[in-house]
Amino acid sequence: DRIENLRSRSGFTSTIIIEFSETVDASAFDSLPHVIQVAATGKSWRINTSSPSELRKILLQFSVEKNLNLLSMQTEEQDLESVFQSLTL
Repeated sequence: DRIENLRSRSGFTSTIIIEFSETVDASAFDSLPHVIQVAATGKSWRINTSSPSELRKILLQFSVEKNLNLLSMQTEEQDLESVFQSLTL
C-alpha cells in the first residue's frame, strides 16, 4: 500500500508550514477544506491536515485570491517507520 494510504488509515496528520509577507487572521483558514488545526507562529502558520497534497493546492489558490505574497510552504510528515510502528503495535 502507498504510504499516504497507510498514514490516512493510522490517523496520522501532516503539518503544512506556510508563511506570507502579510499578516493573515486565523479566521481566514476556517472555511478551507482539509484543515484540522491552525496555529500561528509570527507570520508563519502551522496547519494540520490529513490531506497535505490537496491542502497545498488550496493554500496556493487561497494566497492568489487574497492577494497574499507566499514566502514559503513546507510539509512535515511522519516517516515510514513511525507509520509502520503505529500500525503494528
